[in-house]
Amino acid sequence: MTITEKILARAAGCDQVRPGEFITCRLDLVMANDITAPIDAEKVVLVADHITTNKDIK
Repeated sequence: MTITEKILARAAGCDQVRPGEFITCRLDLVMANDITAPIDAEKVVLVADHITTNKDIK
């Protein structure tokens, strides 16, 4: 298995996974965009990707 398949297999509690297979995984950490994420400080990392620097800042 590739490293990605190994990570997914571990998270799914499987010995192996294969491309095209549907699996359910335990998530260690998730990344969410802006305010669309559920509030869970233990598992969610918010990413502010729509921030631009003010034009007047030197």
